[in-house]
Amino acid sequence: QDELPRLVRHYQYFSWPDHGVPNEPGGVLSFLEQVNRAQRSIPGSGPIVVHCSAGIGRTGTIIVIDILVDIIHRQGVWLDCDIDIPKTIQMVRRQRSGMVQTEAQYKFVYMAVQQFIEAEQKRLEEEQ
Repeated sequence: QDELPRLVRHYQYFSWPDHGVPNEPGGVLSFLEQVNRAQRSIPGSGPIVVHCSAGIGRTGTIIVIDILVDIIHRQGVWLDCDIDIPKTIQMVRRQRSGMVQTEAQYKFVYMAVQQFIEAEQKRLEEEQ
């Protein structure tokens, strides 16, 4: 009863159909950036929890995209980033079977990573 209150931020992404994918990855990438920026702004914050209705298809897809975007951020977009999309999906599937449930979701991961890299390269070129 003497525990301090917890701050919980709830984010919901409405434009993602069950078993499908959004029309383009820009909205998902912006959403992830917003969530991660808020997470970084809270010192000592806990983990981010992701869940869709079944907890595997959309959940796995957004987790894999977030992992890969983080790797690219840390390694730098100009270097040969050591990202392996199939290996990353296998890694999350070892933790929860069925993550990234459909072929469309698998392709969407590739589209999101490609769009993120292209946007980062453009942003860095404009800064120079």
